[in-house]
Amino acid sequence: MVREMVTIQVGQCGNQLGRLFWESALAEHAEHNASGVFDEAMSSFFRNVDGGQRDIPLGDGTGPIAGLKARAVLVDTEGGVVAETLRGPLGTLFEEKQVITDVSGAGNNWAHGFLDYGPRHEEAVREATRRAAELCDSLQCFFLMHSLGGGTGSGLGTYILSLLADDYPEAVRFTTSVFPSEDDDVVTSPYNSVLSLNELVQHADAVLPLENRQLADIASRVAARREQAVGLAGSGGGGGSSGGSGGGAAPPPYRRHGGRMWLQRPRPMFPQLGPRGGPGDDSRLAKGGAVAAGKRAASKAEGFDAMNRICAR
Repeated sequence: MVREMVTIQVGQCGNQLGRLFWESALAEHAEHNASGVFDEAMSSFFRNVDGGQRDIPLGDGTGPIAGLKARAVLVDTEGGVVAETLRGPLGTLFEEKQVITDVSGAGNNWAHGFLDYGPRHEEAVREATRRAAELCDSLQCFFLMHSLGGGTGSGLGTYILSLLADDYPEAVRFTTSVFPSEDDDVVTSPYNSVLSLNELVQHADAVLPLENRQLADIASRVAARREQAVGLAGSGGGGGSSGGSGGGAAPPPYRRHGGRMWLQRPRPMFPQLGPRGGPGDDSRLAKGGAVAAGKRAASKAEGFDAMNRICAR
């Protein structure tokens, strides 16, 4: 039986993790699905849609892939990271009505995210998750990606988790929670983490903890090995290879073909369309940044007042 998972990415960290998650999911399916069919494994994470954005039933799992849409909801109180994702090669993997953003940010304050942005965007979050759930044949779980050190991932993220517990008590709730480093320079991150942990204990069925410093160390080691491999390939590829095709760096994971972005695998099978939007997107983003700068001081002050009220209880 097909068991679908709806992914919810909250905050800057959650959306950056989510972007890499979807890239990895596409790459893995491309490697193990050489025939390019929409099977049960793919239907757990993706929907298959036609040119009119109508769902194509799974059937017997041998139908071809027409167009993929992620079973995902993207949430952030600042639009920068989400806008970057939507303008990138994975942009059309996500539906605009499943994206919820604001402009001022949560000021690294759990109380601001939980008590302000949570109630403010509650209806929009519930509607987006309802749409994603109704497009599932047999919803199994929700998968929340967020961090605990900032304000949006910790506050708004745990608020959304409580909504899921109320609205979908039978669905399993997983979270990937990034804990702040010991030497984190955000003074409120310990408070944000402790207040978030209380909500995770109450509403999450399973928490997959990640530590930010360890993730940074792993990324540094991987980057160093990659640079070393590229350097060795470059130094050894000069004598006997023509045109520089022997031993160079790996090709990028996507290539453009016919106005579309395709996953660079043995054959182009996942038609992820290129960057959406036009020049106006940048101007709107710049205007949003100006509005955010004007509101940030006031929102931080309100958030700290709210946190003080919470901590005084």
